[in-house]
Amino acid sequence: MQPIQVLTEIRNYSGATLQQKSLEKASLEHNLQEIQQVTTTVLNSFNSSLKTLETTQTNFNETAQKQSKESLKHLKTILNDLLDQNKTEIAKIQHEMNQNNQQLSEINQTITETMDQVFKQLNAEIKRTNQKLTFRTVLTNLYASVPTGVVVVVLMWLLHYFYLRSQKEVSILMHLFPLHQLLNKLK
Repeated sequence: MQPIQVLTEIRNYSGATLQQKSLEKASLEHNLQEIQQVTTTVLNSFNSSLKTLETTQTNFNETAQKQSKESLKHLKTILNDLLDQNKTEIAKIQHEMNQNNQQLSEINQTITETMDQVFKQLNAEIKRTNQKLTFRTVLTNLYASVPTGVVVVVLMWLLHYFYLRSQKEVSILMHLFPLHQLLNKLK
C-alpha cells in the first residue's frame, strides 16, 4: 500500500468515527427530549390531579386527600431526581463526546499535516530523481554505446575480411563496404 492510501484510509476512518459519534449524540439528545416530555406530561397530569383533588375536597375524605398529596409529592421528587440524574448522565456523555471530537480533530489535523509533508517530500524526490536520471542516462548511453559500437565494427570487419579473403572476393566487397577506410580514419 502506498503511504497516501494509508493516510487516506486513516482520514476516512476518522471521518466515519466522527459521524458515528454525532449520530449517537443526536440519538441521546432525542431520548433526553422524550424523557423530558414524558416527565413533563406526568408532572402536569399529577399537578392537574393535585388541583382536582384540591378543588374537590368536599367529595373526598380529608385523610385520603393528604395521602394522595403526599404520594404525588413523593412521586414528583422521585421523578425530579430521575430527571436530574438523566441530565447529569447526558452532560457526562456530551463532555466525553466533546473530548472525542477534539481528539478526532487533532488526529485529522495531524494526518493532514503528515500528508502535506509526504507530498512535499515526494515532489522533491521526484524532481531529484528526474534530474539524476537525465544525467545518468546520458552518461550510461555514452559509456555503453561508444565502446560497444567500436567493438562491433571491428568484429564485423574482421569476420567479413577473413571470410571474404578465403573466398577471394575481398576487393569487390571492400569497395561496397568501406569499413577499412573507417578503420584507417580511426587510427
